This record gives sequence, C-alpha cells and structure tokens, in this order.
Amino acid sequence: MKRKLIEIVMNKKARTLRIFIVIIFGMFIVVGIPLIINETYKVNTGYLTLWDAADVLSYYGMILGALLTIFALVVTITFTKRQIQRDSYLKAEKEKWNKIETEIVKALDAINPARASDLINQSLSQNRDETIVSLRSCMLRAETAGDALRGYINKNDEHYLQPLLLTIKKYTEKYDDLIDRVTTQFFNLQLLEKAIHATETLQRIQSPADRLSFQLANRALFSATRGMNADAIADEVNSLKNQLEDLRNNEYLELLDQKREVFASIQKNIEQNANEYLDLWRK
Repeated sequence: MKRKLIEIVMNKKARTLRIFIVIIFGMFIVVGIPLIINETYKVNTGYLTLWDAADVLSYYGMILGALLTIFALVVTITFTKRQIQRDSYLKAEKEKWNKIETEIVKALDAINPARASDLINQSLSQNRDETIVSLRSCMLRAETAGDALRGYINKNDEHYLQPLLLTIKKYTEKYDDLIDRVTTQFFNLQLLEKAIHATETLQRIQSPADRLSFQLANRALFSATRGMNADAIADEVNSLKNQLEDLRNNEYLELLDQKREVFASIQKNIEQNANEYLDLWRK
C-alpha cells in the first residue's frame, strides 16, 4: 500500500513536470519565434532575403496553423482511444465487483440469524433431523460462497475487502458457535426422546431375561441421557434463539452496513481510476 502511494506521488510529479515543459515550449513557439524573426530583420545583417519580416511571419503563421490542426487531430484520436479504454475498463471492473458482491451477499444471507431462528421455530412442527441438516447447510453455503470469492479476487484487490472479510470471519465464528450449540441441544433432545421411548418399552417387557437384554442393548443411550431434562433443553434452545436474534440486531446489521460502505467506496474508486484514462498526460 505504501509503495502504491509513492508511485502515485511520483506519477503526479512527473505529470506536473511534463505540463510545465509543454507550457514553456508552447510559449516559445507562439511568442519566442516571432520575436526572434522580428529582431533578426531589425538587425538586417548577414543573409539578406527578398522577403520582409511580414512575409516570414505570415509563412510561419501558416506552418503553425497546420501544426496546430495536426495536433488537434492527434489529441482527438488519442482522446477517443482513451474513452474506449475507459469504457472497457469500467465494464470489466464493474462486472468483476458485481460478481464478488453477489458471492458476499450469498455468504451473508446464509449466515443470517433470522434464517436460523426461523428454522428453530419450524423444528416444533417438523422432523428435527431436517432442522439440523438445514442449520448445517446454512454454514456450508457460507463456506462455499467464501471459497467462490477466491476465483474473483486477485492480490491487487485484496486490500479493498480485507477489513470486511475479517469482520465476516469474526462474525461467522460467533454464528457457528451458536449454531453448534443449538444443533447439540437438538441432538440431546432426540436422544432424550429415544431414551423415554426405550424406558416405556422396557416397562412393558415382562420377561426378566428380555428386560436385561434390552437394558444392555440400550445401556449407552440411558447413560448418555442420564440427568437430561426436556424443559432444561427447551430453555437452552430458547436462550440460544434469543442470542441469535441479538446477533442479528447488532453485529449482523452492522456487517451489512459495512458491506454497503465498502462496495460504495469500491465503485467510487473504479470511477476515479476509469476517469484517469481520459487524462491526456497519463502514460
């Protein structure tokens, strides 16, 4: 970044020097040469011509006019070329950054806490396995969208997105932790429901041998659910849901604002870089 700033300063100094040289040269062509012609004819020594100063100045004016016409034509052609380069650059950059923004929007949409909260609410009316898979899919889509960004971002563009990507990473860590805890509670609730069903089945078995065999077969299940309470699990899920809502109302909305500001700045920078193509003093 520091190296780039130095290059910008050096380019500005070089451009200023070129403009100064052109101005001095232009003043010499327009003012200096006619004065030299005038002073030469005032001395009236050396090589004597059949024409006078007025004729020479008239001839010089014709030559200068022709040169100015050629210069204007060259400037017009150069400007047209720069305009085409500008439009081409502008189109390519906007298409690239629109794709990058689309991928970031996909990633942010996948980790929207409101989506997770909605899935938690739906868990009351659908198979919890589906809810767990859906919650995990949100995390996977966020990772997939993040991987897709690597196909669009080059090293020269990383500095534009680095602060935003760092914020997304920190936010995602908090989001993933909450989702992990929610899915863990859903797993516990499933285990508890299976344990309750197994206990009811055990109570219906009359044969001592069958009861012992059934207990041994479900020993791991009974051990894993020992001390679990459905109400406590439900309370923990509700607490995690509230934390997800707080995460959305604070950090997630701030993240969306940061994304909008970053891409507004990028679009402004693209316009500025594109306009530099119209600078005739630019190499």
